[in-house]
Amino acid sequence: MAFDDFSNNIPRDQPVTEVRLRHLGREERGLIGFASIVLLESFFLNDIRILRRPTGEVFLAYPTRKTSTGERHHIWHPISKDAGRLIQNAVLEQFRNATKGKTP
Repeated sequence: MAFDDFSNNIPRDQPVTEVRLRHLGREERGLIGFASIVLLESFFLNDIRILRRPTGEVFLAYPTRKTSTGERHHIWHPISKDAGRLIQNAVLEQFRNATKGKTP
């Protein structure tokens, strides 16, 4: 199958086809848990951190790797605001459903 054939079948409005959550059970320095996602029923991406700011806002942080010089580089991350928004909305919706009625 050519890439063009594959890309023509991509559901543009729902690229996140699966979300998996791993809760820590308790917060540690704002870290609530981790998420993994499946994009387009084809790509598995993991180690998305679910964090809470001191203001209470919940947000996502994407995995990084520390180099020998101490610099941090993203392993993977969305490259557009729209892609980031789609991922964040899917993960946080699943998170809210999983923690409904609980104090995370």
